[in-house]
Amino acid sequence: MRREWICFLFLLLLSVRDIREKKINIVLLLPGVVLALYQIPDGFLRAAVPGFLFSIFVFVLSFLTKEAIGMGDAFAVLLCACYLPFYSLFLIFAAGLFMAGIAGVFLILIHRGNRKTEIPYLPFLTLSYMIYLVSNFLGIKG
Repeated sequence: MRREWICFLFLLLLSVRDIREKKINIVLLLPGVVLALYQIPDGFLRAAVPGFLFSIFVFVLSFLTKEAIGMGDAFAVLLCACYLPFYSLFLIFAAGLFMAGIAGVFLILIHRGNRKTEIPYLPFLTLSYMIYLVSNFLGIKG
């Protein structure tokens, strides 16, 4: 469980930066990935392969959509894949997309944005990750 909180701290730091500068410094992700790989529990690497494949899918998606989901966001998903099993990673990713979509609709409704308005995804990924951590802490399994 402590490993997952380390990932959350990295995501939180990167989210603040993403909101302020609208970009993610990939150099700040590297220590999180190295730390995760250093602390790999027995058997985790084999279990993490689907998560790493999903990360590759997000990188390809980023490339194909001309970074509608940015490369920095794809690296953040890779960071999460280093700490989480695939099922949890996929749920967190999907919940983040759902929350970002709700925020986009809200911005359109209050006339602060349109279909082309860019919304930073990483804060929503971080929020869904936090909900995952809190629900696990409270004993609620998803």
